[in-house]
Amino acid sequence: MSSDSTSTLGSLSPDDKKKLDDTIRAGLKILQEKCDLSDGLKDLVTNVAGELGIEKKALSVAITTAFRSTLAKKREEMDTVEDILAVTGYA
Repeated sequence: MSSDSTSTLGSLSPDDKKKLDDTIRAGLKILQEKCDLSDGLKDLVTNVAGELGIEKKALSVAITTAFRSTLAKKREEMDTVEDILAVTGYA
């Protein structure tokens, strides 16, 4: 920690210190919730993929692609890969 930030932080008002503490506590809570949700999604993907006999990775990629709305970009990238493999005789 630099001495400038130490001196600035040392002169915070009680209200500012509380605001800083509240922000850290809220951030910790949000990060824990994010971790819990991520674990829940992994469990869901594992269970559904197992039930349907599909790859977990494929289902995860499908979810991420749908969330980010990047299907067109992924298709374009795959078209380029296919073109490269065709030109080089690997397709």
